[in-house]
Amino acid sequence: MEYRHYYLARQMAERGHRVVVISGSHSHLFTRPPQVSRPFTLELLDGVTYCWVAVPRYERAISLARVLNMAAFALRLERLPTDRLPRPDAILVSSPSLFPIVVAARWSRRWGARLVFEIRDIWPLTLRELGGLSRLHPLVVLMQWLEDYGYRVADTVISVLPAAEGHMVSRGMERRKFRYLPNGIDLTNSRTARTAPSAVRDVVRPGVFTVGFVGTLGTANVLETLIDAARLLELLSRDDKFRLLIAQQLANRRQGSSGTRSGGRRQ
Repeated sequence: MEYRHYYLARQMAERGHRVVVISGSHSHLFTRPPQVSRPFTLELLDGVTYCWVAVPRYERAISLARVLNMAAFALRLERLPTDRLPRPDAILVSSPSLFPIVVAARWSRRWGARLVFEIRDIWPLTLRELGGLSRLHPLVVLMQWLEDYGYRVADTVISVLPAAEGHMVSRGMERRKFRYLPNGIDLTNSRTARTAPSAVRDVVRPGVFTVGFVGTLGTANVLETLIDAARLLELLSRDDKFRLLIAQQLANRRQGSSGTRSGGRRQ
């Protein structure tokens, strides 16, 4: 699932809040999709109520089918049985999908709830910079309107990107609305690994300063910066006291499992 919102919701539930997460039933990030047989399915997970909205499946993260998945989710929110859910004090809409912001803004006005707009990926700027779409592309024009609308109507705008404030202000957001809320990790989780995988242990040596990167190896991750830093360290260091470890997670689409391939050679 999307663990950022799971952990945030679980911590809020432990503090006495009643939290509902409304999510589409399919995402390329799910390793074990929920089982849904109705348009809306409620499930209780660790004190958090999940409302799974049945949406179309898609195979590729960068595809028209994913956009249709997002649009279907927003459209089906119009028929969400809100009478089965608690009246909200606050509503959070999280990107990259921007389509739900219109429905959420209407809900916030209806119930007098605070509206929070969360930006994890800056769309449609990402589509333009990495996808090569023109600013006049119909999808970009629509998403640009939705992004600007979200900044305008939200009470608070939060982001995992600390430098996003400048972009948001340039799109009409009042600077006072911005809050930086990065990702974290729950070290008390009993499922947290106590020892590193063997592939990592094989390349990590005692007394050697090790920098690790675990994530996607893609254009958006700008790994050139990491490689340049490794080269600079190699020039400044007279001995082998540092090491760069890159772990790439490979998803098995058929079985829904994953593996890890690691390398630790200096660049």
